[in-house]
Amino acid sequence: MASVKLRCTLGKMMYIFRVEPSACFRSTLCFVFCRCGAPAYKSYCFESQSSWHGGCLAGIDSELPPLKKDTLRIYSMRFCPMAQRTILALGVKGIEHEVVNVNLKKKPSWFIERNPKGLVPILEINDQIVYESVVCCEYLDEVYPGDQLVAETPYQRAQDKILIDFFSGKIVPLMMSRKEVTGLEEEKKNDFFQHLDRMENELKERKSVYFRGEKPGLVDIIIWPFFERIEGMNVLGGDSLPGNRFPLLTSWMSQMMEVPAVKNHHVSPEQFRRFYKHYNSPNPLIDEILL
Repeated sequence: MASVKLRCTLGKMMYIFRVEPSACFRSTLCFVFCRCGAPAYKSYCFESQSSWHGGCLAGIDSELPPLKKDTLRIYSMRFCPMAQRTILALGVKGIEHEVVNVNLKKKPSWFIERNPKGLVPILEINDQIVYESVVCCEYLDEVYPGDQLVAETPYQRAQDKILIDFFSGKIVPLMMSRKEVTGLEEEKKNDFFQHLDRMENELKERKSVYFRGEKPGLVDIIIWPFFERIEGMNVLGGDSLPGNRFPLLTSWMSQMMEVPAVKNHHVSPEQFRRFYKHYNSPNPLIDEILL
């Protein structure tokens, strides 16, 4: 596949780069507009830990990129699973947007003004601001056309919310409690597997490829970023989910990896390992991991 030329204007200087299309969605360049067979978006980067020719400085002193009327913007961070949920919703629904990646270690004041919690994702369009990952996904589903993310019936939507609450309240905290190298302690690992048994049984009862049906929906998008991180976070000591115990979940994971929106924003286990290893350091690696 042919490479793509990207122009990057930094102050009075212009840099021209040639990158592979598959890397465009992960580009660390400032003020980049790209089309790679998926919804186009601008990417403004405020994450680099080095000066990068004086162009991409870390966030705290960064100026707010100019807002354009009727243009949807998401404030994100490349390795945040919560932000990834909304990025996936934008991709699955084919919504044109621009991305502002924020350094969450050095948050600009204009970012805090948009969400006092200082968290991503944040959506903004024409002075309207929405945040919290599930709220953002539901907002996009209500406002924009494209594949519907939420279930068809009120009852099924209620069941999906119960499942999301279960996942967020039981499974996510266990994943976050893992030890950096060895993963979950044996007792917590057993709890983790027992909670995943419920997710496995849900797929069995629903008799579908995805939790939404034949296409990925809200539940799939909300839980996927954490399944993608099981290896990279060393939740199971670097191992993947055991397919003999979770055949439907492992099959679902394979199907999710074929979804274009997931492919475009996929980060490998090794890249996740490097990120988590360095993130608590004074100058964590961010851009360098994706190069």
